[in-house]
Amino acid sequence: MCGNANGGVVSSLLPLVHRQLCTLLFGCVLAFSCAASERAAELEAWRPEAVPPLDLPTLEGRAAALAAEAGKLVIVHFFATWCEPCRDELRSLERLAETLDGRPFRILAVDVGEPADRIRRFLARNEISLRFPVLIDFDKQSMWAWDVEMLPTSYVLDRALCPLWKVAGALEWDVGPILSKLEIEVARIERGPSEGRQENCMVKGGSQ
Repeated sequence: MCGNANGGVVSSLLPLVHRQLCTLLFGCVLAFSCAASERAAELEAWRPEAVPPLDLPTLEGRAAALAAEAGKLVIVHFFATWCEPCRDELRSLERLAETLDGRPFRILAVDVGEPADRIRRFLARNEISLRFPVLIDFDKQSMWAWDVEMLPTSYVLDRALCPLWKVAGALEWDVGPILSKLEIEVARIERGPSEGRQENCMVKGGSQ
């Protein structure tokens, strides 16, 4: 009886141990990838079968959804407080948000798997003030859904939330050719419906 009972306890714990080991291993992979992301990144064409949904709480506890940002050029930016390149990139994104303030443009920053207090301390310690929301992916489900393999990783979507570009690694968003590309897309939105561009994109779970 005792042996069978102990065996049952061990068997019931195995899935939990497996999940924890997988989470730890993936965290190590992300940390390594974050260090590697200090290389120069660039905008790359991004053509998934469908754009995943993004419905998460913000740092202030409010609900935020990607679907609500239709009609704007949107950057979805995945980061973590322990990722060193993420710090300068957040500052660059804030400068970009300031440059495009008042125009059809939005940034959704997504912290991967950290408590709100840690994010607040990180922002305060590094004197980072953001005019765009920080969403929290507590269980990393959005990270998995968006196929994030390294931090930081960013995605750019058009007015219909159709995929445009992906950036694996840190990028300086507010200067040079990158800023010019984004300004062209924002200007296209301001002119009205895109010339010959698909205006209805399907997000997993529904259309935008």
